[in-house]
Amino acid sequence: MMTRRIGSYRELMQYQTFEERFNYLREILKKAPIGYQTFGIQRYLNQALYGGREWKSFRGGIIVRDNGCDLGCPDRPIPPGMTVIVHHITPILPDDVTERRLDLVMDPENAITMSEYWHKLLHFGGEDPIEELSPLERKPNDTIPWR
Repeated sequence: MMTRRIGSYRELMQYQTFEERFNYLREILKKAPIGYQTFGIQRYLNQALYGGREWKSFRGGIIVRDNGCDLGCPDRPIPPGMTVIVHHITPILPDDVTERRLDLVMDPENAITMSEYWHKLLHFGGEDPIEELSPLERKPNDTIPWR
């Protein structure tokens, strides 16, 4: 069976900046098939995969390869305490898990390290995520709503 790969780690690494890499991943998601099916009611498959020993070992290897940096950018280490995600560059589908398509699910060429923040922004962000790439400027007492 031919793999439906629409992106790769090798291609992603050709981009030098975090913004370029983030935009590359956004374009990959736009190329996903219309009606791209997430795990939805088959979420148990997703949880079984990501909770398994095989995935945890694979995940650890990817994080080491990327030096614990967001999108593998050396100037963007993921801070301690922040959730680290190993993102599939070409999205995986429930059938990929049930049919053990390891050429897509457990392939280092289809994985990149991301912080949970940027992963959520990638999947659920606004129309123009570039505006959201810069961290908010902090002000005194901005986390205390009654002041």
